[in-house]
Amino acid sequence: MNPFAYLRDNLAKLRWWIGSPAVTRFHLNRALWEAGCPWTRLRPEPLARIVPGSDEFPDAIAVIRPLHGRRGTSLEPDELLAVLSIARFTNARRVLEVGTFDGHTALNLAGSLAADGRVVAIDLPPEGSPRGPAGTALPTEFGARAYDGHPAAARIRQVLADSATLDWRALGGPFDLAIIDGDHSSRMVAGDTRGVLSVLSPGGIVLWHDYEWRSVARVIDRAVAAGERIAWIAGTRFAVGIFPDPARSAARFDG
Repeated sequence: MNPFAYLRDNLAKLRWWIGSPAVTRFHLNRALWEAGCPWTRLRPEPLARIVPGSDEFPDAIAVIRPLHGRRGTSLEPDELLAVLSIARFTNARRVLEVGTFDGHTALNLAGSLAADGRVVAIDLPPEGSPRGPAGTALPTEFGARAYDGHPAAARIRQVLADSATLDWRALGGPFDLAIIDGDHSSRMVAGDTRGVLSVLSPGGIVLWHDYEWRSVARVIDRAVAAGERIAWIAGTRFAVGIFPDPARSAARFDG
């Protein structure tokens, strides 16, 4: 292909890109999480290197309601498959999710776990939280979830609460796997991480979504500098940590 013609054709698309900020933001962000951001301490690594053997189990992974998600906000297909691979490979029985959003991740986790597996999903109640600017509410976005009406919903316990004031011990842990994808401010990422670690089984795994956000990376990178074992899964926005002693690690997460 003529490189000048290629450049000309792409420059001609600038007007469309400028007029579609959400699309532009999504693709620029994707380039960052594929290649690694200059402000993050970690660089992307293949999942098989982070969790050896996680890509070798013989059973297929089925995605439930695969077209339900919202691009740019729900998990991307590669991200969902990475989460399900970890859950299946580690034989997780109890999974904790902070930030239910549309419920698509909770649904697929519930459908992939063993018969006695359970997912506890935390999200804000319909009236929101009083933590917004000047005391305004931060409402939860979804009245209906992807798991509504699906048989796997019987394995999901939806908890409507603000994680900043949550009694973590009342959630029914300890948990083998946790996903943190709630409030993305550094303060809340650190607080949610400490809360999760307080109910995580020794050797349990924590996944943080949107690691490429500065506010999320700031918390995780400080923990890495302090000696925590955390990696960035290539092709995803997920950082993942393995915690032999969750209680000791909790002190290394601050906002």
